[in-house]
Order: sequence, then structure tokens, then C-alpha cells
Amino acid sequence: MRRVVRRLALALLALSSSAQAEVSVEGGRGLDLHLFRPPVDPDGYLSTNGTDCMRAGTFGLRLTLDAGFRLLPADSVSSGTLALNWAIWQRLVAGVSLPVQHVRAPREQRFTGVGDVELAAKYGFLSARPGDLQNALAPGLAGVVRVSLPTGKPEEFRGSPGVTVWPTVVVDIAPLPFLRFGAEAGYRFISGQGARVTLSDGRHLRYDDLVTLGLAGKVTLSQRVALLADWYAAGVAPSLVKKAGISSEVALGARFQLTSFVSLAVGGAVGAPRGLVGATGRGFLSLVVAAADADLDGDGYVTRDDACPDSAEDFDHFEDSDGCPDEDNDADGVPDTVDTCPNDVGTQAGAGCPIRAIDDADHDRVSDYLDACPDVAAPGTTDGCPKSSKGGSP
Repeated sequence: MRRVVRRLALALLALSSSAQAEVSVEGGRGLDLHLFRPPVDPDGYLSTNGTDCMRAGTFGLRLTLDAGFRLLPADSVSSGTLALNWAIWQRLVAGVSLPVQHVRAPREQRFTGVGDVELAAKYGFLSARPGDLQNALAPGLAGVVRVSLPTGKPEEFRGSPGVTVWPTVVVDIAPLPFLRFGAEAGYRFISGQGARVTLSDGRHLRYDDLVTLGLAGKVTLSQRVALLADWYAAGVAPSLVKKAGISSEVALGARFQLTSFVSLAVGGAVGAPRGLVGATGRGFLSLVVAAADADLDGDGYVTRDDACPDSAEDFDHFEDSDGCPDEDNDADGVPDTVDTCPNDVGTQAGAGCPIRAIDDADHDRVSDYLDACPDVAAPGTTDGCPKSSKGGSP
């Protein structure tokens, strides 16, 4: 057993070796070093997709910034990816994304420009039921298809050599209301011929079709904060058993729901093993603008039913069904907290109560409609009653 463990450790060490490689583009058009890819829609983990879908008719916008360091063919790759999604139906989401990348290659080379435009579609067949004890392990199921167009330059490590078609199958489970696990597996077809990579030991590896896999988990700490972990991998299909044939990274991060429409995810990753296209280290930040189906203000109304998703309903028996707090029910400019007549239009002078004919029968300068003792003068009081006869005439 000890010998097996030792061999596995040596194999992982060899796969994640930091030795530099030389890339030959002879007989091929290069390779794409963009291993970290955010989910195709606002649902999902850090890189692995989820099975839930946005509400029909809604849009989502995501901006992701990431930087990977010490890749085999390059010193660093920095990317900014803008993605737009549209929920066509309740279970169908379509999207398009465009990365802009900056590559620092060996020998002081610098490459900057757009990567491959990606078109995506996701269909959710089943949804996991969080917290349903009878169906705790009943999985959610979704299918994702991504097609990349060769708008980048693979010889500059920012694009695949040709059109790519990438179908994946996604499953996830939610055994507890605050706990979720997901997995995604697929195969990425690449129409063109990739570059040949010469490793430090003299062996060769050609960039080709990729087998992909992702495993992820999410722990929800509150309606606004969640912790995420993700392991995503891509293996060159004809070279899975070769050194550097499998590239993967382990990522940890946190997602913050800043408002009902804006969330922010931050985190980092390490290569494990980094292989041909993985990074030794990576940092990323993702900003998402999309409606969140959650009760962020804790008033019992989820975002889709809440006209004020970031402000809790005050439940004062006045328009309590819209999810909005009503700080001045009668809109008279006097807040309900100090309004003596909160449902009747009044004035500040009348402490929020309506103005009536100002009569003062006892001439104590307390109007009769505020005077609890209208027939007894009590100057200097607010209720019009002397202390000795409060509540009525003497």
C-alpha cells in the first residue's frame, strides 16, 4: 500500500512539474491556454455549471477577470471575459461570451487581443430539491453545449485551432438546504490541428480534442454569502496517459450577493496537476448582474415576488402584499414612527393628523380637536387638561 501511495505521489509531482516547455507550431496552429472558464449562466459554481436555470424572459450579465501564472508554454495569461445570457424559456438559457486576453510568453513576447467567441445553450431537465428529505439524493440534470468560433489567434495561445464543439452533461444534488454538490463531464471537439509541445525531457505532446471534468461544492452561509470549491480538468484525448496530458486546477472562493441583482465572486486556484494548459497559481473575480431568486431582505417574499427585494416589508396592515416598507402610509410627509394618525393625511403641525377647524373653547391655546379637556383651560399643556382633572372636566 505504501508503495502504491508513493508511486501516485511521484506521478502527481511529475505531472505538476514546473519545468518550462518549448512550443512548436510547425504542423499545427497553436493552442488555447484558457483553462478556467466561468459557468455559461449566473447559476453554477466557480467554473462547473449547475442544473438550475434563470427565470424565463430574464437576462444575465457576467464580467470575469482572471490571471493564471507559470503555465508550461507561457509565463502568464490574463483574461477579461464578458458574457450575456437570456432565459428563452423556463428551462432553456442561451448565451454568448467574448474573452480579451493578454499573454506573456517566453523570450519577452507579449500578445494581447480577443479570444474565441463562444455561443452557449443550456437546458435543465431536472432540478435538485434542496432539503427534501424524501428526495435528498434525487439529482438535478442539465445539458450544456458550447460552440467556439476561431476569432482568436491560437499561435499566440489565445484561441483554439479551429471551430470547437463542447457538449457536457451536468448533475448536482442538494442533500441539505445549505449544501450543494455538482459534477460536469464532456468532450471538446477541435476541428483544427494543434501545436506540438516539446517537454523538458524531450518527449512530445500535441494539443488536440479535450476530455473535460468538473467537480464542485457550495456551502450557503446566509442569503448573501456562500463558500464554493471547484476542481476542473481538461485532458488531451489522445494523450491522457502522457506527462502533462491532463491539466487541472483546484479553486476556492466566496460569492457575495450584494443586492438582489448584483453578486460578486472572488477566489484563487492552484494547479493540481497543472499539465499543459493549467496554471501553477490563479486569481479571479466575477461580477454578475441578474435577478436572484432568494429572500434577501428576510420578509418572506423572494425576489421574483418582491417589489422591493432589498428592503423588508414593515407589515403594518397597510399594503403588506408588495414586499415594500411603507414608511409614510398616508404620504403626508410625517413618518409613521411619529405620525399620530398614520393612515390619515395630516400636517407636521398636527403631528400627522388632519387639519380641522381650529376651535379653542377654553382659550388655553390647545385646539379643541387635540384638547382632552375642551371646557377646562390648561395653558402650557399638550392635551389641554390640568393635572388635577386630566381626562375630563372638574
